[in-house]
Amino acid sequence: MHPTKYRPFSADPPAGFPCCTPGPYSRGTTFWAGRAIERRRAGAIEILLAITPPPGFVGEEDPLDEEIRHTPRLVAAPKPGGIRWLAEIDRFDLSRYKRATVAVARRIDRQLMRGVLADRLDRSFDRTDPVTGSWCRPWRAARHRLRAEVAERAPRSIILRADVRDCFASIAPGTVERTLLSMGCHPAEVGAVVRVLDHFNCQGIRGLPIGPEASAVLAAAVLSHADAALVSLGAVHLRWVDDFIVFTHSENEARVILEVLTDALGDLALEPAAHKTSVSESACGRSLSGGSGPG
Repeated sequence: MHPTKYRPFSADPPAGFPCCTPGPYSRGTTFWAGRAIERRRAGAIEILLAITPPPGFVGEEDPLDEEIRHTPRLVAAPKPGGIRWLAEIDRFDLSRYKRATVAVARRIDRQLMRGVLADRLDRSFDRTDPVTGSWCRPWRAARHRLRAEVAERAPRSIILRADVRDCFASIAPGTVERTLLSMGCHPAEVGAVVRVLDHFNCQGIRGLPIGPEASAVLAAAVLSHADAALVSLGAVHLRWVDDFIVFTHSENEARVILEVLTDALGDLALEPAAHKTSVSESACGRSLSGGSGPG
């Protein structure tokens, strides 16, 4: 700990001053056990008042202590055809991110179409600890279902495959905010999510950090706008994270659908990855339109 950062606090806070019990900190004002904290942020001084803990209370480690916190960083992880940049996030920030997102996760999942197969909430989600537990259904089972559904429809279809370029990093906090509000999430819950994303952005993590299940849930919410655009055309499609698989009757129909998908992604400040976009006559991806096959 850094003694110079803290000072005893015995005076009662001003009338009407918001106080809360010790817990995960939030942006702007923090209440922590048994002390007042003064720190500088963005050129201003914040006074963080703490309530007096009850007798015998054992507080958690202080999340503002620089000795036990670190700046988020990106870690390269190999994937087929390239590198995925995973975000390594401080455990306090990760806890804050998960707790903020868990408040809106169930509402998001209920509004996703059936064909969204990756990162769907498990049936045990409501009984799972939001910080330490796993939120989503087993990956292998979901992937098996994707392959089965593609194999069933592929012989009768011309398949359009489209992947979103730099998807997670390109999803801005403002896009997440508009999406969640349009889904009927409470503004206070939306604000909590956006504040965490703003914090990550200030720390050098663009868009949604890759790795946490919370990011997958938020990305699914944002991309549901593109799902709705395809459904409005009567198109049958599946989606695995940001990989769209659309079953069409002809190459011309596939091209029309691709234009609609491109426009819908544009509404979100996203775009298809050209080198991962193809129109093919089977699931194996033999291109009919000069695309590179499935990515």
